[in-house]
Amino acid sequence: MYKKQIFRMAIIAPVVIAMVVVTALVYIILHSAVAGDGQYLEHVPEASEIHEEASAAGCNFNYLVGQNVNDAYLNLGRPVRVIEPGDAVTQDFNPERVNVIVDTQGYVTEVTCG
Repeated sequence: MYKKQIFRMAIIAPVVIAMVVVTALVYIILHSAVAGDGQYLEHVPEASEIHEEASAAGCNFNYLVGQNVNDAYLNLGRPVRVIEPGDAVTQDFNPERVNVIVDTQGYVTEVTCG
């Protein structure tokens, strides 16, 4: 019985030590990537920052507000997404796309890009 316990410990101990070493190495690698000095980390912009950049890059279609949607977006020369009340829309960002938000009568209430 005593020999079996020694044999088990001889097998189990190195496996446990190896697992601890591997776990420590993974922690060190991941921790340095996340909490490093920032030279390798890339800034991921928030949606509001992207929207502000698009607005600053020539997305000024506020003159469409108050117009009928059928007249408003025909001559924009860009992809247009008309969003009616209650419509589900994707959250993908396309800086070339113009989002035309309309009311229930089909009049433009807001225009955004993205």
